[in-house]
Amino acid sequence: MRYRKGSIVISEAFDIPLLLLIRNSGYITHEQLIALSGYDKSQSAVCNFLWRIRRLLAGGFVGLFDRRIEGRKVYSITHTGLLELESFGHSLSSLNAQTQVICHPSKMMHCLELNAVRFRWCDMELQNYGSPTSRFARRTS
Repeated sequence: MRYRKGSIVISEAFDIPLLLLIRNSGYITHEQLIALSGYDKSQSAVCNFLWRIRRLLAGGFVGLFDRRIEGRKVYSITHTGLLELESFGHSLSSLNAQTQVICHPSKMMHCLELNAVRFRWCDMELQNYGSPTSRFARRTS
């Protein structure tokens, strides 16, 4: 199947889980996104992840905060990203494409701290049980 040059086709299997993670996090650092998305640390998986994030940024589905926090890139969902999630059936009544302010910048540090706690909890779960029981299965592409 051919697509128009410059168009971005969203993959339900790989792009939608990233968009959901970003939306549900409010704000998320690049490192937190890699860790919580379940990609393994192989070179090919990291390259695939970076390619997906660049595509989502280029398509306007994800926004990059205008300054780095502690030297880290910070992402958030955009109205276009919310519309795309809604088209795949992932809508929230409290947060939709008509919402004027998706996540207020004053809540960013709180969101990043919650992500850090979530990561530590998932990491502890991996150490205790040897396999992730979260819904984020290890991805390689």
